[in-house]
Amino acid sequence: MSLKLVLLFSILVLPLLGSDCQVGLYPLLFDGAPITATFRADVTTGTAFDDSRTVDLEEIRRGIDKRIDSIKVFNVSLQIDSTAGTNPSTTLTGAVLINGDTLIRVNGVPISDFATERSIFDSTITGGRVFKNKGVATLIALLKQLTQGTGGLTATVHALGNASSSPLHFTIKLKLYTQVFTPKKG
Repeated sequence: MSLKLVLLFSILVLPLLGSDCQVGLYPLLFDGAPITATFRADVTTGTAFDDSRTVDLEEIRRGIDKRIDSIKVFNVSLQIDSTAGTNPSTTLTGAVLINGDTLIRVNGVPISDFATERSIFDSTITGGRVFKNKGVATLIALLKQLTQGTGGLTATVHALGNASSSPLHFTIKLKLYTQVFTPKKG
């Protein structure tokens, strides 16, 4: 055994031997499979866009073969890919809804603000806070239903709004990141 391995073992494991640490009692933590709702806007005349998607929330549990105690929202991100022809200085005013409740609302935000994936909880987005408590509460309630074993759980996600100019050729990607907890042992 190398000296580095012995030293690492001494630092990490030996302190646990004499402690009252009950490593096997605590829940396991998994990253849920990220879920993405993708919306495409191709409007050659006019400035309005409107699109809906049904999202299968069961995907969060994909690959986890343990009983689930709870699922927590880790992050929700938004990205707008306008490389297909929309002027990056175009601004958007609109919303993303989940099961009819507003999750995100923007007012005059340049598409370029979301050229890279950004958290909807990022307070530095133009215009300030974009997430809405009611939509976040709806999302959390859906995840709670999912932990209760409700099968076939889906959500309707709707993106709509107006742009400051046309044509519109962009893709909106809304991504949900979660953490999945198993029950505490014992």
